Amino acid sequence: MGMRSNDDIRPPIGCLLRQRPLCFAHFMAVFHTPMEPHNHDIRRLSGFGCRVYVHDLYQDDKLEGAVWADLDTIYAQCDLITLHMPLTEENFHLINRDSLARMRDGVVLINTARGGLIDSDALIEGLENGKVGAAGLDVVEKEFGLYYYDLKSKVLDNRQLSILRGFPNVVATPHMAFYTDQSISDMVGHSLQSCRLTEE
Repeated sequence: MGMRSNDDIRPPIGCLLRQRPLCFAHFMAVFHTPMEPHNHDIRRLSGFGCRVYVHDLYQDDKLEGAVWADLDTIYAQCDLITLHMPLTEENFHLINRDSLARMRDGVVLINTARGGLIDSDALIEGLENGKVGAAGLDVVEKEFGLYYYDLKSKVLDNRQLSILRGFPNVVATPHMAFYTDQSISDMVGHSLQSCRLTEE
């Protein structure tokens, strides 16, 4: 067996956020004006010196700290792409083999929205060939029935999730990124407010 070089055991080197362009892809708002829920996130990232690009079906001229861009620009320019949108017929598998091919090598993908936005098979291929440098997934395809149950002694009927969880550069959480006391309080408050407005 040959000797291992230092390159074999050297961990990946990090980078400064201000050196990396990021994108917020957000297609539709549920309660507020389209970009309002994420203005705070954009301002926080801008504080690191990031160039932040935004793609949205509804352009908000009041948005500060980001640049509006089409998807082709985002795919070509951004090192990190994070998704914040509901799942529709139009954006099903928004991230697929074709869109991944147009992205920068080593792109980081974050999905805390809906699993169907990303083609899991294409993502797995991208992770295997190095096109995707890392992924953070709070949602995955075919996740219904997997979360919020005690399944530790069960065989999970989701081969893609099992493969994704095996990658060292993938973080998969059980659809709980929203789960804070403030978020739960806001959901209840917004639901009651919507009922009250409907009655009026």
